[in-house]
Amino acid sequence: MNTKTVIIGFLLFSITTIASFLLIDYMTDINDGIVVIISLAVGFLIEYLYRKKTI
Repeated sequence: MNTKTVIIGFLLFSITTIASFLLIDYMTDINDGIVVIISLAVGFLIEYLYRKKTI
């Protein structure tokens, strides 16, 4: 795994986590703690799929 893969994975994780938090928080009336957990799960899933594809 090279530096480019790590940086792209980190950026994908960060952007998808923030975007999914904002989107879920705006669209639903769920408690913020649950929205954070869901957003982190989405971020980890996207990064996992990216790394699985690149390796």
